[in-house]
Amino acid sequence: MIANVIISGMLTSPWSSRKVMRMLLKPLVLVLAPQRIHTTQIHNLNLSGFDCRCFVDQHTLYAQIQDLADIRGVTVVLMGTATQNRHASHYLRTVRAELGLVAQLCTDSEDEQVGLIQAGIDWMYPAQGSTQLMVAMLLSLWNRRMAMSRHRPGAPARRCGGWVLAGHGWILEDPQGLGVSLTASERALLMALFAAPGLTVSHETLITATNRARNPASSTGPRTRLTVLVSRLRTKCRHHGVVVPIRVMHKLGYMFAVQNHAPESDAQPGNTLKLVSGGSD
Repeated sequence: MIANVIISGMLTSPWSSRKVMRMLLKPLVLVLAPQRIHTTQIHNLNLSGFDCRCFVDQHTLYAQIQDLADIRGVTVVLMGTATQNRHASHYLRTVRAELGLVAQLCTDSEDEQVGLIQAGIDWMYPAQGSTQLMVAMLLSLWNRRMAMSRHRPGAPARRCGGWVLAGHGWILEDPQGLGVSLTASERALLMALFAAPGLTVSHETLITATNRARNPASSTGPRTRLTVLVSRLRTKCRHHGVVVPIRVMHKLGYMFAVQNHAPESDAQPGNTLKLVSGGSD
């Protein structure tokens, strides 16, 4: 309880709580900067209470992540080119869905931002962004993921027509038992669709659900982001041999189109091949 109050306070005033943060925790931040390490920013983040570890080689970073037994609250900051950041984000979302992902923008191009969203990034910030902005983003991701992890163990699965949202909704299993882990936005999307099996869920309802999964204070956003989210989820599932039955209802919204429309929320998940992919977007 005390830790939660302190973290909430730091989100509004990150600089005033450095000493308390250093005493209680040191959230791990892995920085990938293939071109050069931004020493001033890294130094300031360390002073703010984070444990920053820097990498110039992506494969060394990936090996480090695979060696981590517990990645709750861990965030990766990508400081490469637009292409490098997009590829790294897509890979990390595939292998360790729980990671927080932050990318430094190289341009003001909307295409770059859309590409990062499609790859599963959580936050983006301009190259000239302040350390205070980075601290706010990192604390937001840390607080959200730690809160999520407290509720995952032992949670019942949700079922709909042979499909299962297991692990408190963080893993989608198809009727054959293949599993794909989900980002926060993908989880929110599917939770909303599972709550109305065989029925159309409006764009507005889905936008509200997915935006609040990313930022509890936000409930609105452009419809194009929802389209990108659904497209990314379908592509990721197909990559693992899963064809997710999300149907577009023209001008109305989306439907989780399954033959058996009776939802089940108290059944236990079966054996699953868990293909970890795509954490808190």
